[in-house]
Parts: sequence; C-alpha cells; structure tokens
Amino acid sequence: MSSGTRTPPAKSKSQHSHHRHRRRASSASASATSSPSPSPDFRFGLLADIQYTDTDDRTNFTGTQVRRYRNSLAVASDAIAFFNRYDDLSFVLHNGDIIDHQCAFDFETDAFKPKRVSYDHLGEVMRVLDDSACKEWVFTVGNHELYNFTRDELRRVLSPHTGPHTTAFAL
Repeated sequence: MSSGTRTPPAKSKSQHSHHRHRRRASSASASATSSPSPSPDFRFGLLADIQYTDTDDRTNFTGTQVRRYRNSLAVASDAIAFFNRYDDLSFVLHNGDIIDHQCAFDFETDAFKPKRVSYDHLGEVMRVLDDSACKEWVFTVGNHELYNFTRDELRRVLSPHTGPHTTAFAL
C-alpha cells in the first residue's frame, strides 16, 4: 500500500450481488442508448526484438530456448501485415534489437565478421519494415544494434526509414 492507493472496505455478499445485478442492467441500457466510446487520441504499432541474423537455429546460451533467427523476418512481416490493417496508426515504434549480435561476431570461429554483414542483415530487415503502410517510424536502440554499429552509423542507416515528422530516434 505504499503507492498511496486505498483499499475499499469489504462488502457483504448481498452488497456484491446487488451491485452485480445493477451493473448488468445499467450496461445493457447504456449500450442501447449511448454513443460508442470515443476513439483513442492516437494509435501506434509496437515491434521489438526481431534480432535477425542469417544463422541456423540454435539454443540460447543457457540451452533453455531455441532461437529461430531466419524465421524472425517472417514474424516481422506478419507484424507489418497486422499493422497495415489499421489506416490510423500515428507511428510504429521499434523498441530495439533489430538484428542480432551474431551479425557482427561469429562465435564458432571466435572472430569478428566484416562490417558489411551487419549492414546486409539490417538491410534485409528494413526491406520487410518498409512494407508498412505507416511511414512514421521511431527506433529505439537496443544492445544488439550497438554490438554491430556505432551510434552515428545507426543514425545514417535508420534515418531514411523514419517518417518526415520524426526528428530523432532514441540513442
């Protein structure tokens, strides 16, 4: 209770029953006579953790979850198809980790990959995201982006994909 909210006093069984019946009656009559609820001030799409890399499926480091890296493009495409059903999205927010850290580093050979691999993989994801009917995108940066790119590189690569009214993305 440290949040400052107060718990209402307990009600008897008869009080609960009375309120339940009264609520049913009022909501039935309200739906027949009132106008629909107002539309929201804005709508937005939210997508996060695509973590694409052109790598075979494998388990995470703890072995508790199978990561389906290539399939993440299909999942992103499904999200875009869902967003495209709404013509009133104000923007779409990608909340970090567009690509995976394995775009930059090969754990099997214990070596860094050429930088073009990260650019190529990011390009594959961006081609999927570009199918969005909503062209106003906001990108936040996840740790996986920073394994692959500097902040300046990200600005250059992602800025063509932000909408005309987006002044910046979180870095």
